[in-house]
Amino acid sequence: GGGTGGGGEPPCDLSLVEDTGHPNATRFCEGLNACWANIPSEAYPEPDTWPEEPPNEDAVYIYKICYGPDGSETANSGWGWYTPDEPSLDQLAWEAYGALAVPDFTLAFSPPGRAVIFIDTWWWAEGPGDDAVTASSGSVTAIAEPNRLEVDPGDGSGSISCDWVTTRSDTCTHVYERANADGYPAQARLVYDVRFESGGAALELAGLPETLESGWQQASVPVHEVQTIVE
Repeated sequence: GGGTGGGGEPPCDLSLVEDTGHPNATRFCEGLNACWANIPSEAYPEPDTWPEEPPNEDAVYIYKICYGPDGSETANSGWGWYTPDEPSLDQLAWEAYGALAVPDFTLAFSPPGRAVIFIDTWWWAEGPGDDAVTASSGSVTAIAEPNRLEVDPGDGSGSISCDWVTTRSDTCTHVYERANADGYPAQARLVYDVRFESGGAALELAGLPETLESGWQQASVPVHEVQTIVE
């Protein structure tokens, strides 16, 4: 309920229809008039008394009760077609953003199976590709473009930010300085840049998210010393 068309204060005083006696009632504004109705209605008149055609495919036939700003019941109460407010572009953008689903991945490293102190350990995200992730709601599409890989090696050195890497390479590296045969609790996540389009054109609205992060994926990384024998 609310009938504000997305964002901001409602134009009417909805407290006038706060206590309707119907717990599932929908409250909405028609101009400065505060209205309520059961949608769908609890009972209907005979179909032959209905208007011939609804104004649009989303309209529902309801009995509504409206009150003016002074609290008096208005003349526009009664049976009629009601069209729920269209969601705003901002609402559609957030719905599209919430529908974005990043691919599953595994935090991979090399040397495989165990790292070695003072030797570069390579990191990459195994599983995802380089394609954008998209989701739509109504006329708005959210587009998440791969940006980077963030890795926490688990040795207390803090997270490192690397270019997007999904295959074995030296693009993302870290050097362990202390051995840990039990394994360091390394973790990583994917980070995407997010933009929005409406009807194929760029959509820029204040407050929309600009990034999308996956959940952290963990990997235990045993780190060993290499013994050198000098003869």
